[in-house]
Amino acid sequence: MGKTTIQNVINDSLFCPLQSQIRNSTLEPFARRVGGLNIIDTPDIFDNQNTLSNCHMTQHGLNISGFQIPFTSGNLPLFGFVFNIRQGINSEDITAILNFKKKFTRFSRKMFLILTHCEEKTENQRLELIEEFFNHSRFMNNHVRQFFERGVLCMGCIRRESLESGNRKALNFEHNQVLQMRAEFIRRCQDNDRGGWMNEDDDEIQFNDMIAEVKRWSASKNKYPFRQTITHNLLLMGKTRTGKTTVANVLADPCYVPPDAKLHSETREVSVHPVAATMIRENIVYCFNVVDTPGLYDKVTKSGTPMTNDRIKAAIDECIKKDVTNMHLFAFVISLQSNVDVDDINSMVFVRDNYPKLHQFICLLVTHCEESTTEQREAKVNEFFDSQEVVNHKLKEFFAQKIFYMGALRPELKTHPNKQSVRQQIRNVHKMRETFLEYIIALDVKDSFNIHRVDMQGGCTLL
Repeated sequence: MGKTTIQNVINDSLFCPLQSQIRNSTLEPFARRVGGLNIIDTPDIFDNQNTLSNCHMTQHGLNISGFQIPFTSGNLPLFGFVFNIRQGINSEDITAILNFKKKFTRFSRKMFLILTHCEEKTENQRLELIEEFFNHSRFMNNHVRQFFERGVLCMGCIRRESLESGNRKALNFEHNQVLQMRAEFIRRCQDNDRGGWMNEDDDEIQFNDMIAEVKRWSASKNKYPFRQTITHNLLLMGKTRTGKTTVANVLADPCYVPPDAKLHSETREVSVHPVAATMIRENIVYCFNVVDTPGLYDKVTKSGTPMTNDRIKAAIDECIKKDVTNMHLFAFVISLQSNVDVDDINSMVFVRDNYPKLHQFICLLVTHCEESTTEQREAKVNEFFDSQEVVNHKLKEFFAQKIFYMGALRPELKTHPNKQSVRQQIRNVHKMRETFLEYIIALDVKDSFNIHRVDMQGGCTLL
């Protein structure tokens, strides 16, 4: 196992090299970023006399056989001296290590010793191996242990022999050891502060370079980075059992699977669902306060107490007056699962007549669309708006063509898993959810409906 294999194992713990190579395959420095680590594999730094004639430090970094490896301004990287334990250690190896120590003495605070081919050794055996390594008289006399101030790391990989023979016991043991060593390797390499920039000697430096280094150090240590946030408030309204609560959950998690529908409405009071999303490739956090409300025209009862429209209206008014004053969008929710009936129409008329100023802030949100095509959804909505009663109430004009669709993974998937169905559903959910969120995000946060703009007796009566 060599330097290149270490790169591959850090990237994938199941990596198994194809075969042993006689010659070093790394002819020039090769960098690979794995998570927060940037691991650079280098060509052989020793010549035939085990000296480092082809390796020397420059003002800007490390030069190996004409290849320049730059260092970050003001911050030395960690160095790992890789030693293969498979063939034991001989006099030439000791000479090479002592020459390496002499060449890089001033960088000892950044130096690891990495012993490879340790996949068949337990943790205790690896500790014994380290002691045996440093107990050689020439190493003790030259203080080699003290040179590797960062200590010793062990590494290994799944052996080709174990894989080809299909030895499960050996494979499991080796992989467990690799996982332990790999985790320790990553943990200790990520802790590049001990002896790092904060403790380096103070050289003359320009202010801009100094602040840039401060920001890099701070970014690596800041557990609570703050980002720009943009907040939108969305209120869901509509008849009972149209899926308002499911919409709130799907906006937070497109893989949400709602529970089986119950005989009574679950939403008995206003609830606010605060969620946040970080856009890929943007350093902006979009926050959403999704206000879920009890259903209008609730026909059912709970514990013998009917939830009348007046009670629902009063509860919504009070909760929103206390918690949310600026709404960017009101979504009137109807279900595609059942035919839109007179109660849906009456609910829309109720909102239009009581809150005409919502016209520019309201949209129609059609739910239960996870299994329908775009054409099917649009045809169903057009059929609704073309009905004579809807035309008479001019509801299409009230919603101003702002119509969106939503859905969720069906609860039936829990009892009847079906890959074909779930693929169709999740594709539709993702597409509809993305379209709806992009519309909300594009809304001007300064343009909102403030409940204090409603001047009615008895205080605010916003739905």
